[in-house]
Amino acid sequence: MLPIPKLAAFDMDGTLLRSDHSLSPRNRAALHGLYERGCTPIISTGRSYEGVTPLLKALGLDIPVICYNGAQIVGADKTIHKHWVLSDELSRYLLELSRRLGIHFHGFWQSQAVSETQGVATEYYLKSTGVATEMMDFDSWEKMELTKVILIGPWNRESQQWPELYQAEQSIKKDLGDRVYTAFSKPFYLEVINGDCSKGIALEYLMKEQGLQKQDLVAFGDGLNDLEMLQFAGTSVAMENSNGELFKHCSHRTSSCDQDGVAEFIETHYL
Repeated sequence: MLPIPKLAAFDMDGTLLRSDHSLSPRNRAALHGLYERGCTPIISTGRSYEGVTPLLKALGLDIPVICYNGAQIVGADKTIHKHWVLSDELSRYLLELSRRLGIHFHGFWQSQAVSETQGVATEYYLKSTGVATEMMDFDSWEKMELTKVILIGPWNRESQQWPELYQAEQSIKKDLGDRVYTAFSKPFYLEVINGDCSKGIALEYLMKEQGLQKQDLVAFGDGLNDLEMLQFAGTSVAMENSNGELFKHCSHRTSSCDQDGVAEFIETHYL
């Protein structure tokens, strides 16, 4: 058995949720077990807060949420504690890059998912998160300050390869450097936020507020956008379905999201 942590951070898709985006009764019970033992669960996701609310309702817990890969922290009281945005300059750079490379541009502004076009990408986003995308004419905006941008490739591409997204990432890194943070949350999702934040930085911010240390935190994840969070945590757990790179950086691994790997680890080590 391991000491009960003070905080437990959970990525959603591919980690706490099964591949059909459902929360299993076993995982729900495991989080309640931690909560009853004095550990606060935290949802740490690339989704918007609105995309997390169905999960919070299903969990039945008032807990903090790290949204947009770390660009926003919402407390258990549902108020925004911290918010980082992409400047007008950076947002427009990403928009023009997407246009030039023919990549779908998906932005987040004032709790809305926004895009210039509707299609396969927006349909997939609605199906996977329950959040609809609003059509916008970005050229008419006086100031374009977005919380997050996702450059999205067609999820149903037969080759399952998205070279245009890797080309976009190379251009972003070359032109913008550390002014932005980039990560692939899915092979066809290149996510971009302010360079001053990540899931790991958001957790560090929360823990400093509460006077906690790294050893007080356990974190669970499966994607490259979870890397900084897992590296920061005193105990880090990679799902069996994780991007293989994560296994090099985690102290533990557990079964896949479809086998309730989160609950398996919690039951084995904490309950």
